[in-house]
Amino acid sequence: MKRPLKGLWRTSLVVFGLLLAAYLVNRRPAIGSSDTIAAEYLPLAILRGDGPVLDRFGAVWAPPGARVPSYMERSRGHLVSRYPIATPLFLVPLEAPQIWAYDRTWPGWDRQVASTFTVTQRMAKNASAFLAAVLGVCLYQYLRRIHLSWAALPATLAACLGSDLWVVASQAPWQHGPAALALVLSLLALATRVEPPNRRRLFLGGWTTALMVAFRPLDLVLAIVVLAWVVRRVPGRAFWFMPGPIVVGCLVLSWNFYWFGVAEGGQRAIEEVHGHPHGTFGGNPIAGGLGTLFSPGRGLFVYCPWVAAALAFLPWTWSSLRERSLVLWLTMGIVPYFMVLATYQVWWGGHTFGPRYWTDLTPLFAVLFGFALEEARRRGSVLVAILLLSTLLGVVPQVIGAFCFPSTWNAKPIDVNAEPGRLWQWRDCELRRCLLEGAR
Repeated sequence: MKRPLKGLWRTSLVVFGLLLAAYLVNRRPAIGSSDTIAAEYLPLAILRGDGPVLDRFGAVWAPPGARVPSYMERSRGHLVSRYPIATPLFLVPLEAPQIWAYDRTWPGWDRQVASTFTVTQRMAKNASAFLAAVLGVCLYQYLRRIHLSWAALPATLAACLGSDLWVVASQAPWQHGPAALALVLSLLALATRVEPPNRRRLFLGGWTTALMVAFRPLDLVLAIVVLAWVVRRVPGRAFWFMPGPIVVGCLVLSWNFYWFGVAEGGQRAIEEVHGHPHGTFGGNPIAGGLGTLFSPGRGLFVYCPWVAAALAFLPWTWSSLRERSLVLWLTMGIVPYFMVLATYQVWWGGHTFGPRYWTDLTPLFAVLFGFALEEARRRGSVLVAILLLSTLLGVVPQVIGAFCFPSTWNAKPIDVNAEPGRLWQWRDCELRRCLLEGAR
């Protein structure tokens, strides 16, 4: 057993190095948006002793008499982020050594506005890239441990280089990267060895599943699927899964009620300050469903054709998935997750790159792609070549986005939030605009 494990970790180290280099090679500050600003700066505030508030940046973002930006709120005499607090807290240990290094080599760097913002964004990008690379290692190890040995590496690279794990999750502290990592850790805890999981694995899986929701509340859909699987699979030991959800749930609700007075926290306020119905549900499910899958602006199958290939293989891989019952349940959970996205008024995710809202599910798609590769290998080399080509077609948009995004497409000639019909324009889409405007 020692030799395979040694080889596993050696390859994992190579995967980590390759992914980290890819995520950092564009040498740019964080590619985020207003959604990520608070998460970029909160770790610095916490490590400087301010606590989880943004008061030290108030003179720039919210001077007296000025309107508070949509991503923060004045509450109890402080400026607080309206976005989930779990992501910036998760980044604190990753940014602490970076801050220490800057303090030693550049004393006073955070006493000037320009250097503070530049360095803080760079640290946030470094931390996000590190987390995304760790996610890739965990995904690779999971695929190897469920005996997808040949398919583990190409499936991992498809997920990490052919999806928004690159241009979104690895470039700025979005909620998606930590949430996707938590999903992989839940799979490792609950579904690697002979099922059903023991008490220790149930305990760990409960914590990672709860953190997935703390990072990204929409992933409650996936957490419910995991909980239902636990109750169905090991009803007598389901109690061991519950400490994590109970503790994390109480902490999140306490935070939300303390600062915002409502269970959903600052999310409600974010939706209220937008000039369009951003964040509300009840949209046209047909238009939203088609858009989130096929539109040239945000379509999952356009930017990640390997996902379409993995799903197309489900009739042939379904029997293999039965041996991994949690993966099977999560695969069925794609349907309600899709319905949530389809009925979301702004299914395109505002000013962003590619199918950002699907990023959390990328590890699951990678597992399905791994099973598809194994099935294709048994059926002939032509199918394997087609699947590998779909991976390459998914990497190309990410390379363009990593070096050329953001372009002017989201805002010109008219804001995409005001005219979502632009999301269906093939002649003037985000990728074409990025190529025309070149690297940034």
